Amino acid sequence: MHSRLAAATRDAAPAAHIRLSPREAECLRWCADGLSMPDIAQVLGIGYRSVRFYLDEATHKLGAANSRQDATIAVRLGLI
Repeated sequence: MHSRLAAATRDAAPAAHIRLSPREAECLRWCADGLSMPDIAQVLGIGYRSVRFYLDEATHKLGAANSRQDATIAVRLGLI
């Protein structure tokens, strides 16, 4: 139980300073649902390169290795 509380505290602390833009969060939500970048672009009515930019920015902010990992981190931290 103590290890779970410690892990929750570690995860919550970084989330306090992470600020995703509304579009970054929206792209991450779709990514977490399993959509590809071209599909996200079509759903949102924006270009593929815009989706790539938003996901790259979110990946950088979350310190993730890729957009799939950043979606997982964002869900775990309650950001999306």
